[in-house]
Amino acid sequence: MMLTWLILPILIAAALLGPAATSVWADLPIKVISVTSPVKPGGAARVEVQTVPAAVCDIEVVYRSGPSRAAPLRPRRADEKGRVVWVWRVGRQTPVGKAFVMVECLLGEEITKVRTEFTIR
Repeated sequence: MMLTWLILPILIAAALLGPAATSVWADLPIKVISVTSPVKPGGAARVEVQTVPAAVCDIEVVYRSGPSRAAPLRPRRADEKGRVVWVWRVGRQTPVGKAFVMVECLLGEEITKVRTEFTIR
C-alpha cells in the first residue's frame, strides 16, 4: 500500500481551505540512483533512491502478472545521507517482460513520486 492514505486528510484540508492551503505542497527531491536490470526470474532485484534524510519512502513493483507481494518491499526511512535501498527476490514464475516501479516519499507535508522500470529476462 502506498503512502497515499497518509495524505488523504491533507488533501481534504486543502480542498476545504482553498488555494492558500495547497501552497504546502512542494516537491520533495527524489532521484533513482540504481535499478537492477535485467533480472532473471528467481534472481535478486535492487532499487536505490536518493531523497532527503528521514523521509519515509514506499515502493510498489508491478509485474505483468500483477503487483509484487515480496516482504522486503515495505516502507523505509531514508538514512542520514538520504538513501533508501530495497532488495528482493523476483519470483521464479514471474513472467518475462517489463516491470514497473513507483517510489513515493513523504516528509512532513511534502510528498513526491518517481517511476522507473526494469526488465525480467
